[in-house]
Amino acid sequence: MIEDLFARLLVPADARQALRARLNGPGRFYHNQRHVETLWARHLRHGGAPDDAVTAHAIAYHDAIYVPGRSDNEALSAKLWMTESVRCPGALRNAVRTMILATADHRRYAGGDPLVLWMLDLDLSSLGDPPVAYALYTGALRREYAAVSEAAWRQGRATFLRDILAAPAIFRCPLRHWVLPRSYETLARHNITAELRQLQHA
Repeated sequence: MIEDLFARLLVPADARQALRARLNGPGRFYHNQRHVETLWARHLRHGGAPDDAVTAHAIAYHDAIYVPGRSDNEALSAKLWMTESVRCPGALRNAVRTMILATADHRRYAGGDPLVLWMLDLDLSSLGDPPVAYALYTGALRREYAAVSEAAWRQGRATFLRDILAAPAIFRCPLRHWVLPRSYETLARHNITAELRQLQHA
């Protein structure tokens, strides 16, 4: 699946190779190549077009640069994308940049672009995984934040989860008859509620 995605990237071969190396770098237990591969597989599974170049490039590059705890990962990833996509059409470059920057704070995106919402929903889709897979997701995140104390981790994670849970809808994309909201919303709320209970009683 990852080969299918990377074959569609309109950047030089050395840029694709460097991106793969970044995604497989040390300390990446969740925000890695597998995460990118999962998002692309879900894009296709839920009716996304294989030739959707904007979504393909946004998925590939949205975590190109990732350092746990930094607030500028998305801005730096977008900057890297703009540097490596200099030979791509301008409309594609700007649309992908917008998508990447939107993933910095999923809940704060107030625009109505359905493709941006599609990307944001895909990026949050692990919240709606079956419980066993959800536990693997949270475990991988905790490993990425191994340098953070347990108390600080629980506080930060609980704040994030409460913010997500307080939203009227976690998944907001109307494309394909609201396929992502229908597929992930209920289980995501169940998973988040259960994790919050665990965090509070840890």
